[in-house]
Amino acid sequence: MIKTIQKIFIVAFFLFCAMPVLALTIGYRNENVEKRILAKWPALIEEGRLNTKYPSDIEEYLADHYAFRPLMVTADAKLKASLFGESTSDQVIIGKEDWLFFRSTLDDYQRVIKLSDNDLYRISRILELQDEYLSQQGVRLVFMVAPNKASIYPEYMPERFVRLDSKSDYERLCEYLSDSGLDIIDLHESLRGQSAQVYHKLDTHWNNLGATVALGKMIEEIQIVDPSLHFVDYEEQPHVIEMTHRGDLSNMLYPSMDIMDEQVVFDLAGDYRTRRPMRSLEDLLIQTDNDNGQNVDVLMFRDSFANALIPFLSESLRTITYSRTVPYDYGLMTDETDIVFIEIVERNLEVLLQGTPQMPVYEVNMDFDISSDYVEVDATITPSKEGVFIYGVAVPESVGTTDTNYEIYLRLISDDNVITVVTFPVLEGSYVESAKNHSNAAFAARISFDSLPAGIYSASVVVCGPENYAGDLPGIQFEVPQTNSDG
Repeated sequence: MIKTIQKIFIVAFFLFCAMPVLALTIGYRNENVEKRILAKWPALIEEGRLNTKYPSDIEEYLADHYAFRPLMVTADAKLKASLFGESTSDQVIIGKEDWLFFRSTLDDYQRVIKLSDNDLYRISRILELQDEYLSQQGVRLVFMVAPNKASIYPEYMPERFVRLDSKSDYERLCEYLSDSGLDIIDLHESLRGQSAQVYHKLDTHWNNLGATVALGKMIEEIQIVDPSLHFVDYEEQPHVIEMTHRGDLSNMLYPSMDIMDEQVVFDLAGDYRTRRPMRSLEDLLIQTDNDNGQNVDVLMFRDSFANALIPFLSESLRTITYSRTVPYDYGLMTDETDIVFIEIVERNLEVLLQGTPQMPVYEVNMDFDISSDYVEVDATITPSKEGVFIYGVAVPESVGTTDTNYEIYLRLISDDNVITVVTFPVLEGSYVESAKNHSNAAFAARISFDSLPAGIYSASVVVCGPENYAGDLPGIQFEVPQTNSDG
């Protein structure tokens, strides 16, 4: 009898171990609750050759697809979290009172410097150039950073993560921007002052109440454009708390458990309409109109933190365009645009250095006292029907360091004209890797043919820093056709 029981246990054990593979062979497929790209079944022969990685590729496939994987991952995660307070996900930190935090925000929380002084200078310069361009169009620009959850609720972070006695990248950036004249919304201060909970416990983002705090600050900026506009103060509106939100962090940590988080629910009329079918609030482009909204036209460059803002803003405004595209596309502006918002989460500030905004550079009238005519220049030109995109690096010989702050201008030279335009301090194309040690000497300019008289143009560069330096851009030449010019 005992031997029979032992045999049953042995058979049951092997059946249990074999269940994932057996279920896979009969067609069972897991739901991809982790929302990541899964390994595909590998080919034994690739491009006419034996795939030498076939065994490891098979292993990766089985690791991703074996049956009941999400259940096993969840069970393991829940056990370790309950017993030891440890997270099995490299993306999630388990904090006090079961609060969850995104590990990517840990450096910001501990005030580890990720952005150099020159990075911050270049971000400031990039924002200032956008502000000046919009100012010339009679449009306001407002910049706001959505705080990391750990910046608002540090008391729930594990004590093992020690904070340095220094300033965070966000605080350092604010210092750079303090003298820029740029309109800035400080959401850190506004959200820290709230007595009610304004972030989800199990998600990286603010809840709807936190979104209304940001909304209130945005409305203050909109009313500067037109003080006669009147908006609903949603912070004072009735709301209820419902357990309806599934947090992104809890989904990463416990993929098979439907753990719901609190959400603050407001009664919105939903009068707005979208110009195109909307799949989700994550769409790259969302445009809404509301006949009952206030008479203002808004363009907002945003990330996922604006998801919670969209219902409130679209309920309040006549017209608003939301864009998640990076770099920011100012081709979305119209003659009716009154104000532009740039919203970006604190942990992603470096994104502001990635890609030149889709906007034409503008002309400046400047005289330069040139100290040297030698600059080591490497440049590329990319033509289009509307203009040219010129980008590269311009490093003064034996001058400065990789942290020296430069303002770089292009001089566009034809037989009849010399036109000076601003450039963005952004690495583009192959220079992102090949010239990353000279990012402080990066320049990029989108030049519209409509802004230039007809003619054949060459280009030179002026590098302004501790001293001013100039150099030609060899091989850079383009023609502005007569039909695109004003002359």
